[in-house]
Amino acid sequence: MSADNMGKGIISGAIGILFSCIGMDPNTGDMRFTFGLYQLEQGISVIPCMIGLFSFSQVLVLIGSNREYVANYQPHKGAFREVARTLATKCKAVLLRSSIMGTLIGMLPGAGGEIASIISYNEAKRWSKHPEEYGQGAIEGVAASESSNNAVIGGSLIPMLTLGIPGSAVAAVMLGALMAHGIQPGFKIFSTTGELAYTFIFSQFAGNLLMIPVGFILCSFMAKLLNVKLTFVAVAIVVLSFIGAYAIANSYVDIWIVVFFGLIGFFGGRLGWDTGAMALGVILGPMIEENLGKCFGLAAATDGGFLEVMTAGTVNKVLLVALCLSLATPFIIKLKKNHGKKEAGNA
Repeated sequence: MSADNMGKGIISGAIGILFSCIGMDPNTGDMRFTFGLYQLEQGISVIPCMIGLFSFSQVLVLIGSNREYVANYQPHKGAFREVARTLATKCKAVLLRSSIMGTLIGMLPGAGGEIASIISYNEAKRWSKHPEEYGQGAIEGVAASESSNNAVIGGSLIPMLTLGIPGSAVAAVMLGALMAHGIQPGFKIFSTTGELAYTFIFSQFAGNLLMIPVGFILCSFMAKLLNVKLTFVAVAIVVLSFIGAYAIANSYVDIWIVVFFGLIGFFGGRLGWDTGAMALGVILGPMIEENLGKCFGLAAATDGGFLEVMTAGTVNKVLLVALCLSLATPFIIKLKKNHGKKEAGNA
């Protein structure tokens, strides 16, 4: 997540995991860091956290920029066609890679669009020849994040339809609707109610195709929002952020969570912290803790101990190798860039 400064990236992720420890311990049931607030017993909600890190913090950045408008809007004919041409030519590799990543992440139970968007954006930035353009309006960053986020929906239907395990919150709602009608998802759904399974599959194609004319109609109206003064936009974003956070569980604590993480995202960004790594820590923290507890439980029940549990089986070994390669990738990329600069200097 932070190839340029792995130290700060690891610290940011660790801080996110620390915040994810608030609430009930998934292995022992003990309460931690709740400060007597029963609203925190279920832990930090992911949505208010994301709103604070990526929405409320950006409002603070915009207010501190002394700009009158969010961006300069200069409408011209053919903008939609130009963007479509750019996506079809310049962003082909980004769209393909991010769509595949989104589909694979969507297949993982518990993962979702937030994880897919963050990872895909990071990978697009890491492999780009001009990573400095990311965060400044690079269309490749938008394409990577949104294509991956959209691909998660289709990927999450794979474990739901084949195993009856929802891969996301949307898939969980669909699973509940199917079971309410007496349909049990699983491998038999393709033989007993095949028309329903294939309806889900083809609806994904239809939905993505319908997004093109809908986007074409709405984009010109949405772009005009840039003509609204920054102060009004900032107030509207803050109000909508608070309403969205409160509506999840009707809890005022979620509003304070938005403010808290917004301040962390704002001041942390100035210190060089990676808000993406922090968000990933908050999202993955409960899964990490729960499965780590299971590993310790298995280690206590076996003679080989913790190391044997972590390395037993082919899948475990492959994942450990992938982890080592992931940690080594930033150093390899940095060495290649330095080698390229030396060759350019010698030439």
